[in-house]
Amino acid sequence: MRPSNHTYLVFFLTLISALVLAGCTPKPKHVGKNAAPVPEKTIEAVAEQPETELPEMEFQAGDKAYPEGYYVHTVSVPNESISIIARWYTGDQKNWVLLAKCNPTINPNRIFLGNKIKIPRRMITRPTPLPPEFVQQSQTEPQRKRKKKISQAKTTVTPAAPAAPAKEEAPLLFGPKGF
Repeated sequence: MRPSNHTYLVFFLTLISALVLAGCTPKPKHVGKNAAPVPEKTIEAVAEQPETELPEMEFQAGDKAYPEGYYVHTVSVPNESISIIARWYTGDQKNWVLLAKCNPTINPNRIFLGNKIKIPRRMITRPTPLPPEFVQQSQTEPQRKRKKKISQAKTTVTPAAPAAPAKEEAPLLFGPKGF
């Protein structure tokens, strides 16, 4: 056999064996009306928090849109964000991810006045409503931190004495000698 024929033979044998093996794989079961429902993914909580009393004016226990176990915060201050809401009610700004998952119809990057944010009761560490002062303080805090870092970075630098001029050296040439 010539090497080129041998190469083709190996290729075709590999292709045929791959097709045979692909035909032997189990087929997925047809999902129809009689199939078992797929369980929904649930958000596993942060550590269990003690139950706290919440203001009755915003918690709507009987409303089907807000199931039991959720506190409903209505966005009422400009510049509120999911992370500010998470920091106030749960004590950790990073819980904004969990709040975003609990509120899939709301874009966590853009919330507007009047939006209703559901907060799981088990996550709440502070049961009082979010005050406008906290939002304003949260907006100015990063600016203060940046200014502090900038002011720390600005130190008086005294210019060094001018350096003596360096002797000029001939550049190194590469290649055969004599050119």
